[in-house]
Amino acid sequence: MTEDHERHFRAPWSSTLWVFTLGIGGSVGVLIVVSGGLWVRVLLASILIVPLVFSVQGYAVRDGQLLVHRLGWATRFDLADLRRVEIAPGVMRGSLMTFGNGGLFGFVGHFRNDDLGAYRAYATKKENAVVLRLNGRPVVVTPDEPAAFVDAVEAERETAS
Repeated sequence: MTEDHERHFRAPWSSTLWVFTLGIGGSVGVLIVVSGGLWVRVLLASILIVPLVFSVQGYAVRDGQLLVHRLGWATRFDLADLRRVEIAPGVMRGSLMTFGNGGLFGFVGHFRNDDLGAYRAYATKKENAVVLRLNGRPVVVTPDEPAAFVDAVEAERETAS
């Protein structure tokens, strides 16, 4: 796709994510202020900084790829590997996080449930879930406009092939 056809999508936060992030973030912030040792403060600060760095800032579809924007970098997925894309609002229900972040600035990492098996998530608002099946390996994203996102991914895949 040319630069003119690049599509960007925001990664809106759900109210649950806001409450969890503000609650945990605020609690950790208070602990940083009241704790005495430097190493304890560094450890507590890392509890906030690491998930923030890996948080999802938005998504872009361009040049045959899906880009998941982070703070200063992007995770890329080749849409040539795409087998199917679908809107699936409840797909993350009953998931077990196997590695990653389950609610501080997002739901990011490796998860597993009965519907998808093992999958990767880059999510901020679970009710906006879109599943991309890339060579059988599911990836869940949560763009602000799921239907437009699916259309952009399908158009990009057709243009790239």
